[in-house]
Amino acid sequence: MKPTSPLLKLSVSLLACGAASAGTIVPDLNDGSAVFSSTTATTTTIGATNLADGMTMAASFTPSATDLANSVTGAVAILEIGGTTSGSGLWIIGGSVWFLSSSGNSAAFPTGPGDTSGLGDALGIQLGTVAAGVPTDIFASFDGANATLVVGQDGAFTTYALTDVTSTWNWRGNSTVSLGVLDNNQPTAGVNGFRGGLTDNAAAGVYFTNNASALDGTLTLGQVFNDVSTVPEPGSAALALAGLAGLAIRRRR
Repeated sequence: MKPTSPLLKLSVSLLACGAASAGTIVPDLNDGSAVFSSTTATTTTIGATNLADGMTMAASFTPSATDLANSVTGAVAILEIGGTTSGSGLWIIGGSVWFLSSSGNSAAFPTGPGDTSGLGDALGIQLGTVAAGVPTDIFASFDGANATLVVGQDGAFTTYALTDVTSTWNWRGNSTVSLGVLDNNQPTAGVNGFRGGLTDNAAAGVYFTNNASALDGTLTLGQVFNDVSTVPEPGSAALALAGLAGLAIRRRR
């Protein structure tokens, strides 16, 4: 048996190191740096966060048929952060995951499934579809400083260019995080009180807070990072390692 090339050993080692350092859901963010992490449905308030650092929301969950039915008339809670006028969230609406965010305006809501402009104090982007009983891993990384949203859903990555947002966009509200449930800590009777990009405007339909519902399906993990993902172009790291391996094979020949 021929000895293994040092370059081939290096490429295998790099692959192993990359796998070991990858986050559970977000490839380039260490799980230990999450400012919120839970494997069960919960509501809690996290510590101080820096708006300019941006944020990443990540969730691993399995929706139910009830969730898909409820998502036709209102948003189904996956993961949200926010208070009474500002915040961001991942929701199921119309059978798809959506990223919603509002800043400083309790009546603001998206204009449609591709609202990437913060001009009206709200953003709303329809992401990938989900299916009942099928596990989904998803993260959304909001970078106000560079006006981008990076989304990863089940290994596929997409970057959205945002407009009319800055590093002062209030993605966190009062820093209350809810995973899979609705935050009802609102003193006003009849208003659910969670924000997560939803609105107090009853005319907003599926974006109205009181039309929302808790997740009926299974939660595996929810995370919030006070940091943004810079996931490289898909396959770039793999291509680099493949090049090393190819060079090693050619040298052996």
